[in-house]
Amino acid sequence: MRAPDGIYFDGKTTASREVSVDFAEEALVLEEEGKEVARWAYADIRKGDAGPDDEGMRITSVRAPESMGVEVTDKYLIAEIEERCTQLLAGNRRRRYGRLHVMLWAMAAVLSLVLIALWLMPYAAAALAPVVPRSIEQRIGDAVYRQALTIFGAETTCESGGKDAAPARSLETLADKLRGANGLDAGDLTLLVIKSDVPNAFALPGGRIIILDGILQAAETPDEIAGVLAHEMGHIAHHDARRTLIESGGMGFVLGTVLGDLAGTTPIFFAGNALLQASYSGEAEAAADAYEIETMRVLGRSPVALGNLLTRLTASKGDAQPNLLNSHPATPERLATLRSARVLPTGLPILNEFEFKALKHICDD
Repeated sequence: MRAPDGIYFDGKTTASREVSVDFAEEALVLEEEGKEVARWAYADIRKGDAGPDDEGMRITSVRAPESMGVEVTDKYLIAEIEERCTQLLAGNRRRRYGRLHVMLWAMAAVLSLVLIALWLMPYAAAALAPVVPRSIEQRIGDAVYRQALTIFGAETTCESGGKDAAPARSLETLADKLRGANGLDAGDLTLLVIKSDVPNAFALPGGRIIILDGILQAAETPDEIAGVLAHEMGHIAHHDARRTLIESGGMGFVLGTVLGDLAGTTPIFFAGNALLQASYSGEAEAAADAYEIETMRVLGRSPVALGNLLTRLTASKGDAQPNLLNSHPATPERLATLRSARVLPTGLPILNEFEFKALKHICDD
């Protein structure tokens, strides 16, 4: 019986078969026990991967199914193949096309992700934000609130651990007046202060506004503080925080919102970090400014106070810490709008001098 010349793989199974290799006039013929199993034109034969331990040669045909091939180790047989198969080293066109096909699909997948990030997620966020159930929004707000405490290295908010009740009363007075200006209930707006040198404030889902003590210290009048908080109330009223969370949290947040399952909180915490560090769009800032202007007018106070604070922070911005200007850029257009909204302060002061000074000491140990 003739000894096998090579090991044949049919491309359909992982099994290997012993075959003989014969050279016809224009084609290489593979036979198993005298029965022809493959016939490849010499011009179609290409060199494939090396055999075991890089010994011998593996050949296939550009017209053969994927993974079909034969491995030969006899050096005389290899020399004959190299002589007859003039296109042996030309490359496997089918495999090149296969790799190109994979690359095109990969590029399409990346493009799809980009389109989702740039178009679908903002569209979904705008559609979902107004209809997120209150209970879910509150749970999200709780998660982001706990994250804020961690980010700023605080165990609790200042008014929770203060020894003096006067600062907490001042904060509640401020909250009451802001609620009254917009017809809000007691549960619709909660002001919380965290000890931090960073001059900033954040609106969270669920009606919370986080005030960093740095913004209280930067404010020179109660109206400046009220202006900042009224602006943040505008973000709450327009669902900007929810929209940012949905965009940043991605599909995990969307599915959790739709299914009512927020047990997997990783998307929320990633999104919460983005909420505490990212800035809103110019349109969102303009809408929140309009809300601040109307709130201050209802209170009989000048909306210009917010513009004064932003201008002062702009002039003193020289450190590397993130502040109100990072999350709420003081563009020339914003400042011009706030300056033009001059209103005579006909209403009662939002806080009296004693209350204002007490509020500034809310984070004192």
